[in-house]
Amino acid sequence: MRGASISINMLIVIIIAVIVLLAVASLFMGSFVPTSGTMSDMDAWNRGCGFWKIRGCEKGLEKTMTIPGYDPDGDGNDNTLEYACKRLYGSGADCWNKCCNLTS
Repeated sequence: MRGASISINMLIVIIIAVIVLLAVASLFMGSFVPTSGTMSDMDAWNRGCGFWKIRGCEKGLEKTMTIPGYDPDGDGNDNTLEYACKRLYGSGADCWNKCCNLTS
């Protein structure tokens, strides 16, 4: 069974290759998961608006629906969809029409 053996050098090369692949994969995975406080207003609005549509676009829900990872004021608490809407479109914006009114 001499042909089935694997040399120590080959084993070391395989272990190093696996470690390098895991390191590269972890770098890519880190870029796909947003960290707290770094989400932009537009990203928060798009994510929150999508959640709102899934929940049926009930008026008033934007005032209580928080967006995970969205903390632009840095107080440690996730902010609401209404907060993102007001920051993005101004204090007089009609958030429901911006997100849910598909006819305009």
